[in-house]
Amino acid sequence: MKLCALLAVLIFGGTCTSLVADQNDQTLLFGTDYWPGYVNQDGSGPVLELLRAAYVPAGYKVKIQLSPFKRLSSLLSNGTIDAIVGTYSSNYTKGLFNFNLLTPNHPIAKETLIAICVSNIQGSWQDTSYAWTRGYHYEELLGLPKRTLVNSADLGLKMLARGRLPCLLDSDQTITALADRLGIPLNQFHKEFVADSYLYLSFLINERNKNLAQTYDQAVKSLHQQATFEDQFGQIAQDIKDFLSSAQHQKLQLSN
Repeated sequence: MKLCALLAVLIFGGTCTSLVADQNDQTLLFGTDYWPGYVNQDGSGPVLELLRAAYVPAGYKVKIQLSPFKRLSSLLSNGTIDAIVGTYSSNYTKGLFNFNLLTPNHPIAKETLIAICVSNIQGSWQDTSYAWTRGYHYEELLGLPKRTLVNSADLGLKMLARGRLPCLLDSDQTITALADRLGIPLNQFHKEFVADSYLYLSFLINERNKNLAQTYDQAVKSLHQQATFEDQFGQIAQDIKDFLSSAQHQKLQLSN
C-alpha cells in the first residue's frame, strides 16, 4: 500500500470539496486496495475496525471501497470516496502536483517494502529493471527512477516466476499472501529488505477534512492508552506503537 498516483484530474486543487458526496452525509467512504493482514478482499479487517473506532463515536458510519490504487485518485477527486487509505505522508506529495493532500499526524499502518528477485541476478536489485505496481510512487520514497510498471502485484509476481521480470518491489505481507494464493514457492527467489515506511489516510484539503484528520489523531492517541488496544487491532496496534516510540514521532511532538 502506498502513495497512489494522484493525477492532475484534481483540477481544482487541494481546496476542492466533494462533487458527489453530501457534505452533511454522516457516512465516510474510505478507498483502498486488498491489503493482506489489514484489509480483506471483502473490505473487512483491522483497518476497518480502527476507522470505526475512530469515527463512529463522532457520529459517522464507516465503509471501505476496494479499488486498484491507480483508480483511487479519480474516486477521490469526484467525491466518490472521502479519503484514501494507505498512502505515504503528504510530505512526499509536495511539489509533485498542483495541489497538496492532507494526512493526519498518526499513521494507520507500517509497511515493510522488499525486493523479490530471480535467484541469479548479478549485484543489487537497484541495478536491475525492477518493477512495481502502477499507482505506487516508490520513486518518491526511495529517490530512485522508475523502471517498469505492472498493472497489479499478482501480474508482477507471475511475470517474475516466468522469468519476465528480474525483481518486483512490494510489501512483504502482500508478496507472501499472493504467493500463497497463486501457489508460487517463494524459496526460488532472492529477497532483499528495502525500507520500512508508515502509511496514512489522505484527504483533500478543506475544513471538513481537517476536522476528520484531527478526529483520527485524537482517537488513535486515546485508543493507544487502552489495555485492549493490541488484542482489538493486532498488527495495526503494534505498527502504531512503533510509530509512537519512533524518532519520527518525537520530532512531530517537538514541532507542535
